[in-house]
Amino acid sequence: MGKKRNWVWDYAKRKGDKAFCELCDEEENNEYSCVDGTMGSLIRYLNIKHNINQPGKLTSRRSRYVNYL
Repeated sequence: MGKKRNWVWDYAKRKGDKAFCELCDEEENNEYSCVDGTMGSLIRYLNIKHNINQPGKLTSRRSRYVNYL
């Protein structure tokens, strides 16, 4: 059985050990490390900047707090 595709790749593209948010303009600093397949920084970015979470998960406390302000 093959690996399951991660949901973050619906919003980003990968080039080598870097991932780029496809929702941001190219001028924005939207480059994230994904060495050895890690995606934590990109997942946090999508959650905080775009309020996008893994399907079935609630928003983070931080994003709820930021949106409240």
